[in-house]
Amino acid sequence: MNTCLCGNPVDSDGALCPRCAALRILELGTDATEKEIKAAYHLLVKVWHPDRFQSDKALKEAAEAKLKAVNSAYVFLSSASPKGGRSHKKGPEATYATYQEASPKTAS
Repeated sequence: MNTCLCGNPVDSDGALCPRCAALRILELGTDATEKEIKAAYHLLVKVWHPDRFQSDKALKEAAEAKLKAVNSAYVFLSSASPKGGRSHKKGPEATYATYQEASPKTAS
């Protein structure tokens, strides 16, 4: 069994544990506090809300995918907290992979 950089076990599929994958989606480090997680979530929801991209269909679809990933990561992290109590079966990695596939490709 492989281990994540944080020391948690990971599936053979990925290099990150579910918590680290969720934190990466929220653009946070492994030492993020509950307050930082909530602040990052609110900021990313404002930045990636699909209503901001009404005039460009491709950007709107990418924003929808990103927002799904952000929501999934936040639900996962908040359910993992002591006061959460919910379980999130899919995990943030699946949603993040969907976001990666839906993102518009930019030329470098």
